[in-house]
Amino acid sequence: KQKTAYEISLGLVGSEMCIRDSLYPNVTIYDQCELGNRVTLHAGCVIGQDGFGYAHHEGEHQKIPQTGNVAIEDDVEMGAGCAVDRATVGTTRIGYGTKFSDHVVIGHGTRVGPYNLLVAQVGLAGAVQTGRYVTMAGQVGVAPHLKIGERSRFAAKSGVIMDTPEGVEMGGQPALPFAEAKRNFVELRRLPKLRKQVKQMQKQLQALQNQIDEQQAVTSIPAPDTIVESISNASS
Repeated sequence: KQKTAYEISLGLVGSEMCIRDSLYPNVTIYDQCELGNRVTLHAGCVIGQDGFGYAHHEGEHQKIPQTGNVAIEDDVEMGAGCAVDRATVGTTRIGYGTKFSDHVVIGHGTRVGPYNLLVAQVGLAGAVQTGRYVTMAGQVGVAPHLKIGERSRFAAKSGVIMDTPEGVEMGGQPALPFAEAKRNFVELRRLPKLRKQVKQMQKQLQALQNQIDEQQAVTSIPAPDTIVESISNASS
């Protein structure tokens, strides 16, 4: 009997061709997860492990049962080492035609829309929803419970902390419209020079203040004639 390089535990797979040709070594698919047709999972992908769900109770982190599943629609491809958490309840869904690079992580209950492109080390927290044709460059991170509009694009290392409308281009940490993010980046590179200029201005201001203080000290000393007149008035 030929030894298989993947594990399937009570999952639902679209076709024998998918099992034979498109699941690479050390792919693991947990129970009740669903794979569509022409799905490709490269080495080390894990589909359907428990989502990261705990409740703090009486000083301990108590595990919340993860009773949902994962559904991967037709024509999805995932690079090596990707992980998709099962939902707490309901389904974590990867839309048809979506492509992942290596080491993409999808949190529980997230719904990735059709034809998304997620590059290496993108991480979507739980309960995120993305529209169609969303593109995320490497190491983009998305906070939980956000809605990402269709055809949005995110530069590498973007930190997304708010809902985004359709068709936006964003970058930076936190993610901002790309033109604004570029301006912020340029200004950030100028900070060392600005700091040096501010220190020089502080020294100049201090020198001017010292001159003013010296002038005020000189003008506050009474003239000799004024002193003699004051003594004469006191004697009479």
